[in-house]
Amino acid sequence: MPDIEEGKQVVSVGRSEPIPAGQGSMAQSLPVVIASDQTPVPILDNLSAPSEVHDDLLGNPRVQSSLQLWDSTNILAIDPKAWDLTADDQGTPDFSTITHLPLESGAQLLINTNANNATIARMQSRFVFPYQTGRITDVSFGVSMLRDSNATHELGVFDGKNGYIIRIIGNDVFFVRRTNSGETPQNHGAPIGSTDFTVDDSSSLYDDHRYRLLTSDPSVLEEIVPRSAFNGDKLDGVAPSVHTLSLSNVTMFRIQMGWYGGSAARLLAYVPVDENLAAGQVAKNARWVTVHQINTADRLPFPSLGNPNLPLTFQVTKDGSLTQAVFLKVYGTKAEIDGGDASKYDIFSQSGTAAAVDPGTDRPLLTIRCKELITNADGNSKTNIARVVPLMANLSSEYRTKFRLVKNPTGLDIDGSVVDPQTVSSGFVSSAQLSAIEYNTTATGVTGGSTVATFFAGDDDGQNIILEEIFRYNREFLTRPISSSGGTSGDVLTLVAQSVADSGNTVNGSITWGER
Repeated sequence: MPDIEEGKQVVSVGRSEPIPAGQGSMAQSLPVVIASDQTPVPILDNLSAPSEVHDDLLGNPRVQSSLQLWDSTNILAIDPKAWDLTADDQGTPDFSTITHLPLESGAQLLINTNANNATIARMQSRFVFPYQTGRITDVSFGVSMLRDSNATHELGVFDGKNGYIIRIIGNDVFFVRRTNSGETPQNHGAPIGSTDFTVDDSSSLYDDHRYRLLTSDPSVLEEIVPRSAFNGDKLDGVAPSVHTLSLSNVTMFRIQMGWYGGSAARLLAYVPVDENLAAGQVAKNARWVTVHQINTADRLPFPSLGNPNLPLTFQVTKDGSLTQAVFLKVYGTKAEIDGGDASKYDIFSQSGTAAAVDPGTDRPLLTIRCKELITNADGNSKTNIARVVPLMANLSSEYRTKFRLVKNPTGLDIDGSVVDPQTVSSGFVSSAQLSAIEYNTTATGVTGGSTVATFFAGDDDGQNIILEEIFRYNREFLTRPISSSGGTSGDVLTLVAQSVADSGNTVNGSITWGER
């Protein structure tokens, strides 16, 4: 039997009719089996694309369950508890609007042509997503947009000082790292005094990367990577996927970011892609494709971000004259931590003050609220972004009593005056120096707020109530939303008691909580 050698014009098999090389129809082919005393033939699937999310950003296999921190779909409305909205209602029509799209279960950020330059429409999560050491924060979202070269669309996990941003201006796409860690353009080769520098070195991994200080805040640096310098699939019709990103159809994007001070960030897009397609064929599958990875490991004398605890942000800004209104539509959004831990807390507890309560009258026993600032022993303060999770309520009653946990009451009666518990500066005591909570036990009345739990205790009764079915790290919790204005605290939780039938009913209670 002659040798069978791939690539020959004719391959002879057997003693008679030769068989042409290469694939043919079934009528022109012969079935082949492997001899029973031979090893199996390895199979190479040339049409299956390798997964780009099998490992996390640190190279660890993703074998642990993710800790979900956030999901929002805007099916019924734009949830005001989840999102902080910024629009400009000047002009006719309004310069910018944010509206719910009921048929699309989405939110639309729109800027009209009559708007002033620098007009924005912004939709930002009211909470930050807390970084966990050695874990990867993973955010994803679906968007579509109508663009203009005089408007900037920005989406990602960022605030005004730190984060990772997908920036789209007309047909130009950029991936941006923003930091206030102290980094300057001079750390990237810029001459002394330069505040805006672009690397021009074809031998550098960072060729065409632009490093600029924001004119509005020179303490903030942006590393701006244009599409031409992306080190993954540029999605320009030429790159490995042979897919061209439309920038107008609904597209899902994903940003994976670590920190550790020097970890990377990865931008991915969910697009149609099959491997090794013949010319003219169309991809039948879709998957996550790496578009670009910003590497900061062993590269900088500063951490990649000044603060890795960041919100989801979507924003459109008018930069010049518009030929038509521009918009950004936001659909599903999600944030999770690969292998995140929801049980690691610093534990604190505070008891209330015993009080005599009567039927029909609510009496606060204990109020806890999230501080605006946390100040360390050196006197340095940072904005409080901790999540506070009430874990247990301990209740005692002389006679039958109804207890309630009221979130964000509008008024507390302290020293004979009704005050706003989120803005009043006196009457609250810090639970501990580095605690996120301060408390009050002297209030005698409460108004407003929403009841998140109700409990009952009997005659000469004591109850220990586990609160994990109500409060959880990724369910109901207390925090200070980043949208809060200066001089205000965050969420407030008040333990309220009311006697069921007996006057002069002596009651008390305490709350134990975890912070992270």
